[in-house]
Amino acid sequence: MDNTDIQQKNDKVFIAIGVVGVVIVVVFYLFSFSQNPYKKTDDVVIPIVIKHSTPTSTAYNNMFLSARAAVVWDVQNRRFIYEKNGDEVLPLASLTKLMTALAATELLPEHSMIRIAREYLAGLNDSQLKADDNWNTSDLIAHTLITSSNAGANVIASVAGEFVQNNKKIDPRDSFVGYMNKRAQDLGLGSVSFFNDSGLDLNAERSGAYGDAKDMAVLMDFIMQNHPEILEPTTHSKLQVTSEKGGTQIIKNTNTSVERVPGVLASKTGYTDLAGGNLILAFSPGLEGPYIAVVIGSTYEGRFSDMQQLVDATIRMLGDK
Repeated sequence: MDNTDIQQKNDKVFIAIGVVGVVIVVVFYLFSFSQNPYKKTDDVVIPIVIKHSTPTSTAYNNMFLSARAAVVWDVQNRRFIYEKNGDEVLPLASLTKLMTALAATELLPEHSMIRIAREYLAGLNDSQLKADDNWNTSDLIAHTLITSSNAGANVIASVAGEFVQNNKKIDPRDSFVGYMNKRAQDLGLGSVSFFNDSGLDLNAERSGAYGDAKDMAVLMDFIMQNHPEILEPTTHSKLQVTSEKGGTQIIKNTNTSVERVPGVLASKTGYTDLAGGNLILAFSPGLEGPYIAVVIGSTYEGRFSDMQQLVDATIRMLGDK
């Protein structure tokens, strides 16, 4: 056997070892994710996104949804078990405030207080927010999510935007919206774009935010895994909050159906002229779940009946197992 034959033989051995090594790494990688459906980076849980849908049971047949788009995301098994136009990019309306709340929580110091400057309320109506009042950050975020307050979102963005590293000539609120878009990119939410902090329509033709139902489910999933404290207040039909000037106030949830859902974990409504009625809900019926259902482009009342159909169908699916 000459040197060429020996070299070829050695090359084949090295290639074989390399192939075996790659297979071992891939198997380990898949096994790791099968045991834990999230990957961790610096203690931040990032959902692994599966954009395609898995065929479902017949439980979702014969539904009559008003919504233009809807999905049900199985958090534990990392799959969409129901989809109607889940990839269609549509106006988000106040579903935007989920990212507003997440961004503010990441930027603002824990247990900080927010002073409501008069200019933050200009042109926006919220009877429970008063100029020069001081709010605990968590209470203001809860108020903004539960009552879907555009003024609350403006206040949060104006204050939290000061903590974004940027050109000081840029308005803090614009900096905050820039941070919201960066976080959407970080999380792989490719369909999502924010133009303001509230989702309020910019004009008769342009929404304040756009995204698809699948990405909104993934965003809710991320918040549930990393900052569940943001979402817990949204599970109540009413909640008590306190501010320095306003004292103790009772705020009402814009999701009027929240108490009818078994094992509700989070909810957020949205409605504008361009968006129609939107709703996102996380729930865990019995020992199963959690599941995240998203309704986009329904009507003001239809979003609640659409969501109830999705919840009921998911429960039927579990009963069929």
